[in-house]
Amino acid sequence: MANYDEILNWYQTFTPNPEQRKNWYGSVAETYDRVRPKYDRAFLARALAVAEVPQHGRILEIGCGPGTATRSLAQMGYYVVALEPSLEACEIARQHVAAYANVEIINTNFEEWEPENRSFDAILAATSWHWVAPDHKHLKVAFVLKDRGALVLLWNSAMQPPSHIFAHLAEVIEGDLPTFATFKDRDTELSEIRVFATIAIESGLFVNLIEEYRSHQVDYSIDDYLQLLTTYSPWIALAPERRRELLESLRILLAQKCGDLIPLAYVSIFHVASKR
Repeated sequence: MANYDEILNWYQTFTPNPEQRKNWYGSVAETYDRVRPKYDRAFLARALAVAEVPQHGRILEIGCGPGTATRSLAQMGYYVVALEPSLEACEIARQHVAAYANVEIINTNFEEWEPENRSFDAILAATSWHWVAPDHKHLKVAFVLKDRGALVLLWNSAMQPPSHIFAHLAEVIEGDLPTFATFKDRDTELSEIRVFATIAIESGLFVNLIEEYRSHQVDYSIDDYLQLLTTYSPWIALAPERRRELLESLRILLAQKCGDLIPLAYVSIFHVASKR
């Protein structure tokens, strides 16, 4: 993602069809829930503290997926309205928060959702803001936020093996997945993700942008790493047979290079901006 136009229309790389976009992750919702990294509870709490969300405040979550961040928000005692267009992801999220009366999960997207005179202390998008259609989204967020409310953009970057391992993987996938075959260091990840927050500030509706990040390293089994890959959009967009072929090639390669476990790194980032 090299420029504003690519950022604003990111999802159209994979599907310009609004109906397809609503259920893009539907087929991998269970896998997504199992292998995608969670959001560190302390880091999420820090983001909400920076956003000055009051205790038991009202949060609108955009694109909650299978409830990756929603569970923590529920446990922290916030009142949450979570929007998710994928029915499969909605059902998983509802299971995760079934014990919490302070959470409402609605099967819709932000574009079609009607506020019905509701307002919120914060609007949070956890690795989902790039899927919201750019037309008027900042205006709608500002409209729904209370005075002094905050937009909170929370991200986990794509998980990557070390560069020397990634180079071998890239040789296998670059013909089919050129955008996924480029290794990104931490500074590149931060710079690309920061563009979304910069665009929000440039809308003139938000001020006082604050950014914080934390770096993580974890070990995955080869099976879990290959399953993780299937939850990333470039892989979802592949023809099923070709995806299976590439994954099998990677399985053989990783067994040779890594043994049983593959080390992965990623960055958690938040951007908080206050309503003007």
